[in-house]
Amino acid sequence: MLWSSPAARAVQTAQIALQPLSYSASLPIELKANARERRELTNPNTSIGNVYGPQIRQRCVDKLRELHTEDDAAMRRIEGVQVQTLEADCAWWGEKTEADKDYQARVSELLTQLRFAAHESIVLVAHDDLFRELLSPRWVHPSARERRASLLEQLGPDKTVPPCTLLWCCCDFRKQACITDVLRLDEALDARFAPT
Repeated sequence: MLWSSPAARAVQTAQIALQPLSYSASLPIELKANARERRELTNPNTSIGNVYGPQIRQRCVDKLRELHTEDDAAMRRIEGVQVQTLEADCAWWGEKTEADKDYQARVSELLTQLRFAAHESIVLVAHDDLFRELLSPRWVHPSARERRASLLEQLGPDKTVPPCTLLWCCCDFRKQACITDVLRLDEALDARFAPT
């Protein structure tokens, strides 16, 4: 399964980065309102959408077309990516800033969606604040916090998760702190494909 925040930059990332999976395997990108960015007092413009439903996909394709004017084949593949907007068929963004407890409840609901998803493996394209919350002690099991202390320190709640960070998480939903392991894959890929 391929999931994305409904924010345009996340959808565009999914349309481009997940294109080999979504296009060749006919896996649609499902927009998940609970994966949206947190709206905060310090940055009230975050998580504000301007379109919903099928307009999200069309707006993202139109914006990408402005950037990829010479690569018709790539644009045809991007246009062929299905985007399911059921959870974003109406205004998916919040009108007010989110209190900590409301944000944590939304993240908890996203984890519940993960738990009961039809697939065992899910790719999620989301935002730095969501990943920082998911990597907080509330959700990461103590054994994983001990085993991955260095990584969790790099990506912790008071840090910024770099754009295009690729994380692998293993979840055991029988535990309250359900993330039992986490790995950073983008650095491993960078090393693998670095020029020699």
